[in-house]
Amino acid sequence: MPDMWGTYAELVHPGEHRLEIRRGPEPPVRRSPARFIGPTVMTVGAMIAIVASFAPWLQSGAVARSSYDLLGLVHLLHIAHHGLVRGAIRVWPLMPLSVIAAVVAAWWGWRYIAAALGLLGGMYAGGLSAAVALAIHDRYTISVTAAPTWTAIGSGIVIIGSLIVLFVRVPPADSHGR
Repeated sequence: MPDMWGTYAELVHPGEHRLEIRRGPEPPVRRSPARFIGPTVMTVGAMIAIVASFAPWLQSGAVARSSYDLLGLVHLLHIAHHGLVRGAIRVWPLMPLSVIAAVVAAWWGWRYIAAALGLLGGMYAGGLSAAVALAIHDRYTISVTAAPTWTAIGSGIVIIGSLIVLFVRVPPADSHGR
């Protein structure tokens, strides 16, 4: 065993090299701020859609009802004649979860998952809110507020953000100089 206190010349046999290159930490990769466009658009759309889903959708006299209050009124308002639509209305409380999951996936950089969840959640929220707004006619003493329209607008923005996340690839800012 070589002497621990010996010189480098004593520790290295002829023909061997013990050259260690120690560098500092790797410089951080600069990324373009344009990569935040898709997730930001999805976040804004999700905020609009979710807040509008909690706002009053229907006004009947002094009673205002949100989209979540519609679950018990589906059969009274004759909105859903088919079982598929009735089932879609029953899972409406999952809409915020799907849209939030899409936004989180977009910020984490999971493009395909974010796009899939955003497109599904956006089409679901937009389609159902538009259907509710259009299905209630003047034959009831119920008026529809602007909240379903805002939910549809927010879900449309989520869809646009999902498409941006899916199709727009932004390279790192320093890749142009290489």
